[in-house]
Amino acid sequence: MTDKYELPDSLKSATRDQWRALVEKSLNGKTIDQALTYKTYDGIEIKPLYTQDDATNEVGSAILKSASTLASKPSAETDQSSHSRPWQILQLTDIPSLKSANKQIKIDLEGGASGLFLAISNDIPFASAELPIYSRKDYETLFEGVDLTGKSIYFTNGREAIVNAANFTSYLKEQAIDLSKVEGSFGFDPLSVYACMGCFPEPEDEALDNWLDAAMAINDSGSKMSSFIASGRTWQQAGGSEAMELGYTLATALTYLRALTKAGLSIDEALRQIDISLTTNGDIFLSTAKLRAMRLLWSKICTESGAETRPTKFIAEMSYLGLTKSDPEVNMLRATAATVAAGLGNVDALVLLPFSAAHGVANQDARRLTLNTQIIAQEESHIGQVEDPAAGSWYVENLTNQLAEKAWEIFQQTEKNGGMVKCLKSGKVKSVIDQVREAQINDITTGVKEITGVTNFPNINETTPALFDEEEEWEEAGDSANQTVPVLKAPAISGEARGARFYDIIEQIKQGTPTYILDEALEGPATLVNMLGDLENRIMEDVEFLRKLSDEVLALNGKRPNVFLANIGKPADFTARATWAKSYFETGGIEALGNDGFANNEELLEAYKTSGSTIACLCSSDKFYEQDAVNLAKDLYNAGAEAIYIIARPKFLKSIAFEDRSLFQTLLYQGTDMVSTLVEIHQIIGFADETVAV
Repeated sequence: MTDKYELPDSLKSATRDQWRALVEKSLNGKTIDQALTYKTYDGIEIKPLYTQDDATNEVGSAILKSASTLASKPSAETDQSSHSRPWQILQLTDIPSLKSANKQIKIDLEGGASGLFLAISNDIPFASAELPIYSRKDYETLFEGVDLTGKSIYFTNGREAIVNAANFTSYLKEQAIDLSKVEGSFGFDPLSVYACMGCFPEPEDEALDNWLDAAMAINDSGSKMSSFIASGRTWQQAGGSEAMELGYTLATALTYLRALTKAGLSIDEALRQIDISLTTNGDIFLSTAKLRAMRLLWSKICTESGAETRPTKFIAEMSYLGLTKSDPEVNMLRATAATVAAGLGNVDALVLLPFSAAHGVANQDARRLTLNTQIIAQEESHIGQVEDPAAGSWYVENLTNQLAEKAWEIFQQTEKNGGMVKCLKSGKVKSVIDQVREAQINDITTGVKEITGVTNFPNINETTPALFDEEEEWEEAGDSANQTVPVLKAPAISGEARGARFYDIIEQIKQGTPTYILDEALEGPATLVNMLGDLENRIMEDVEFLRKLSDEVLALNGKRPNVFLANIGKPADFTARATWAKSYFETGGIEALGNDGFANNEELLEAYKTSGSTIACLCSSDKFYEQDAVNLAKDLYNAGAEAIYIIARPKFLKSIAFEDRSLFQTLLYQGTDMVSTLVEIHQIIGFADETVAV
């Protein structure tokens, strides 16, 4: 027998303290916490290294102890066993022409889509346009030559959801399609609709009656489609954090669950009527952890409610908030990351947005790329083949637990304050979300949060993507002003008559009453409340507006607003700051006139005079600034400069005489208000008046 082999010291396991000491040697005096650790908007620390201790450290894990395992896929009776793929690939359908939409649907289904995500309304913004569905015949046009048997149909809609459900149900019956052969969701999310519209039906205890009446009819019809969906899109798009999206979605889902059981459904029947939808974005790990956390949270609700099954389907939507109009091709990477996160998060269905969606209705090529992203992830990367593939990752497990805890706190506080309806009506939800939205906007405008293609590596010479371009005119709803609004039967949510109003709507549709008339018939007294922030306004739109302004200047004058980069010294003196300056200015569509640098002030001044620019930005070393920045600034003003900026550390101004500080319009460095500076430059050049503000 040989002696036991001893590993050399260099191969023995290192302690965390040893690792920290080694890493901090390269951080220029900063600690790991200062340089490599950051916090999410929920206050969760994201560290550069995780160990088993982090995964087993239970962060107040009372919520986790009573929850089932994460791998709580729908029960056998509602499982996607008929689908060969790990999740359903949903394709967004938002073409405002029914004949064109019909062509695209056929292409999408033949190209590999498992189902469709139909945009009926943009009350809760997501799609670029709406399908013009106003009657049963419109569905006949939309689905001409399309076999819906075995397909999944999900709707994104708003206040029209009830009438649309009746219209679609009427269409299926007319076509003799078995209701149990079509899966998906009718997309009832009344709390999100009320929050986005800024009004709540009165009296409060009857606010959900119309929706429950329809849900009872759908439940009794044998349909495989759920009626309600608790969507996180509303809270995330308004600006909420990950934990807020989870907590408010959970509170919303519980509101629907209580209402359904109170109306007479068993807990298991009620759960079949509710799906949950969350957003995914370019942050793969945070999105994955969010999806996993929701399974834990919902499992606890189901367990505490005495449910015997877990029929709820979990749907992921690519974040509309994270789309960029600038450099839209980068959205393909965001879609890929969102797909990976959804697969790792074990979703049941996923819908992506076309990369050009922020510009308008996508063309066929953009939609094909969207579809292929999911297909490649499933069939080539094999994402989703393993149940809960993120399990065992110390980082993801820790993040999942912390998100679940934060979300549970938000959920409990919401319950303590009277539930989701009262918190929405009182403005509590809006107040909390607005704080995070403002923090996100501030981080973007100061450069703390970098958005690729917008504030980082902007491409001011990009081309606008091709969009849907059909000669066929977009179809619009008719005018209800001169049409009689029918008086519908009262909603019935219990007893033999339950679903009476929904059946009455179906009958009205059979008689040819337009859906927009029936939508009006459902309206009743309501109380105005503070609506959530502008969900259509993506957080980076204020920055992108300046790029649009630059494009208009280019079209008008043949050149963009520009800044001359006064690079002086050796490349090592100015390259880093010049590169940063280029990204900074071109974020606002202001072309940075670069160069290879100048050996002396005279050469630089000669180049500046021939550049035609009225603004200069000094880029060099701290040493040069101390010696000659003031003199160069004076020379640039004498050469015709109207404003001079300088890329320097905050301490620079203290190193020069007080009377010389006014030579520099603004000192630029990481953390300054980038958007205000860019607006200021547009105003100095004369391409924006003083009313331009962000």
